[in-house]
Amino acid sequence: MQKVLIEDLKDIRFLSAPEFNEAGTWLAFIRTQPDLEENGYQSDIWLHDVKKGESWRLTASDEVTGFVWDGNDHLIFSANRKQKDKDQAKKDDFTNLYRIYLKGGEAEKFITLPAKAGKVERIDESRYLFTMSTDLKGQDLHILKDEAEKKKELDRREAEKDFETIEEIPFWSNGGGFTAGKRGRLCLYDAKTKKITALNKGKTSIHDFSLNDAKTLALVTIDENKGVAALESKLGILDVAAKKVSEVKIGKHRIYDAQFLDDETAVLLISEGKLFGLNENPKFFLLNLKSLELQPILEDQDFSIGSSINSDMRYGGGHSLIVKDGWIYYVETNDTDSLLKRMDRHGKIEVLMDEPGSVDAFDVSSDGTIVFVGMETSGLQELYRVEKRSRVRLTSFNEDYLKNHQVLIPESIRSRGEGDDIVNGFVLKPADYKKGKKYPGILVIHGGPKTAYGSVFYHEMQVWANLGYFVFFCNPKGSDGKGNEFADIRGRYGSVDYENLMDFTDKVLDTYPDIDEKRVGVTGGSYGGFMTNWIIGHSKAFRCAASQRSISNWMSFFGNSDIGYFFAPNENDAWPWKNPEKMWELSPLKYADQCTTPTLFIHSDQDYRCWIPEAFQMFTALKLHGCEARMAVFHGETHELSRSGKPKGRIRRLTEITNWFEKYLK
Repeated sequence: MQKVLIEDLKDIRFLSAPEFNEAGTWLAFIRTQPDLEENGYQSDIWLHDVKKGESWRLTASDEVTGFVWDGNDHLIFSANRKQKDKDQAKKDDFTNLYRIYLKGGEAEKFITLPAKAGKVERIDESRYLFTMSTDLKGQDLHILKDEAEKKKELDRREAEKDFETIEEIPFWSNGGGFTAGKRGRLCLYDAKTKKITALNKGKTSIHDFSLNDAKTLALVTIDENKGVAALESKLGILDVAAKKVSEVKIGKHRIYDAQFLDDETAVLLISEGKLFGLNENPKFFLLNLKSLELQPILEDQDFSIGSSINSDMRYGGGHSLIVKDGWIYYVETNDTDSLLKRMDRHGKIEVLMDEPGSVDAFDVSSDGTIVFVGMETSGLQELYRVEKRSRVRLTSFNEDYLKNHQVLIPESIRSRGEGDDIVNGFVLKPADYKKGKKYPGILVIHGGPKTAYGSVFYHEMQVWANLGYFVFFCNPKGSDGKGNEFADIRGRYGSVDYENLMDFTDKVLDTYPDIDEKRVGVTGGSYGGFMTNWIIGHSKAFRCAASQRSISNWMSFFGNSDIGYFFAPNENDAWPWKNPEKMWELSPLKYADQCTTPTLFIHSDQDYRCWIPEAFQMFTALKLHGCEARMAVFHGETHELSRSGKPKGRIRRLTEITNWFEKYLK
């Protein structure tokens, strides 16, 4: 049996975007694998024959990250398969669409959209609905017919690469770079006339759409930025034939999703935020498209839609909410697992699959068959079919890896929380554990804070357990999966959540006496990085720490993060110009002079969620006060380094953290 190693990242396969054809006879999905030689990821379309239960690779270019069905036997995807197209894409705006037959033959380029398209749907033989990005400071190339005008715009873009002008916030986005002046456009392309019609203009943005079954109408959310991006959106409806988006007069809401239930009714997922702020769980609403009556299906709905279960072994996305045949199918985070359920228009809920693990993305076929990408306890991603509230595994992409490696099974453990709260957590024992021998331990804290840990495979934790560490992790107050009240820690950061984590650590040390309490480390990223920073300024219980993509100063985070101007006031229950004292009180930097714990800081210089000065400030404070500190900066990486960063960066990150623990805990 082999040990789980840091470099094993290269051996893991990730699955995403499962989708049936119209007849429900075929399921297509994306399979991705890390490529260390090219320092990237190889992605291609795979097919699953529903009747035969077999899966095989359809494309082999290593660059296909998405697709749409075209009838029952063909798939459409975008790619630049020739070098001349790849070179041209660096200086021109276009999207090559390829069409491939499921039963054989090469993919053929059958149309080129004269724009860089995002989501694309084929309406009929000649019309395509798609999204794209536009820059208000310039012009879209597709509207410029004269080559001289086109060259002038390309020259402007080249010149603009060296500087930015900003007139609005947010001015950048994590993973998206500088976004000031950028807008999302919904467009219709007619292949017969070779004309693109932009369906929204000005400072509005449309980033997604949901078509009805007939592909005659589409629901969209319309976002506005008139200097400060609005947190609420308008609902719009597109008449495809008329090429017109009309506002649905229901006011502005925080709309997470909008889909057709039938020709006269839409399902909206809306977070009202009246009681619990920005993190309040959204509710399902029914909208009568004629009367415009908007009503919640369940007044007291209080559960989390989508999977918040953490893992560093996913790549790509897929559906977590589908409205089909009168039902609302959805993934729900419930405590330490994510489940599949469905609800009808009257609020009747049926549990479809509730076994431990996670549901990462799913689809529903025309006959009601449900297939999902998911992870079992200590498992990696595979395809599963839902059957009698259970899952039936359909693929074995990661089976050999799991069989041949010493994968540890997490043991459940609970500690008391605030009032009647119970804090749920897990412990991984060291590989080859021997009772009576003393081992070091690592407390790992998740991000969010409104996410959750479960029992699924977590690579870094398995690496540490295989190196001889007890690894323990939990869901303190503020975590997802237990309702709004449990998740609400606005204005209380560093209090009840800190107490939960420290009490949980005490419970683990008491339950597992073979952990050497003098050799325990702590680490976490994002909110987990904030809490690591907080802990080292308030406790000397940990021998060393590794703070990743963290927050150290709420005042600087407020003005620098892509979400800072609304997230910081919401989480602090404070405003810089009214009660800055509270924001400083809740900032780990205030207590950095108390730190004596050797601390490693991990940060990416293109992390615009928690910008790198957050780590620089904390690092500087520790060095000034004589506390040992080290910082590893990752160039060109974002907030997602540990989950979807370049493979070599991910390996180096985990190596840095592991070496730090080895130095101080071994």
